Amino acid sequence: MTTEPIRIAQMMTDMNYGGVEMVVMNYYRNIDKTKVQFDFFALEGSTIPQKEEIESLGGRVFVVPKYTHLILYEKAVIKLFKENKYKIVRECKIFCVNR
Repeated sequence: MTTEPIRIAQMMTDMNYGGVEMVVMNYYRNIDKTKVQFDFFALEGSTIPQKEEIESLGGRVFVVPKYTHLILYEKAVIKLFKENKYKIVRECKIFCVNR
């Protein structure tokens, strides 16, 4: 009996060459992809240099509207969550505050 891997929604912000993206990609490169797959949610305007690699490893990349268009963002994310029935969602947001 063949079972599909569990898909984890990786909620990224801007997906470029940053440190968070590199750490998540290192995890992704080294997990057992027959058991776990990552789907990456990136905000519009991201360069997504890892897109080809993600897709070659069996992952998917979804581009969603920026938070500045909150209603559009929510609609897109809810639609994708319903279509893909994620059991696990991982969110990584880094906020900087200047004081």
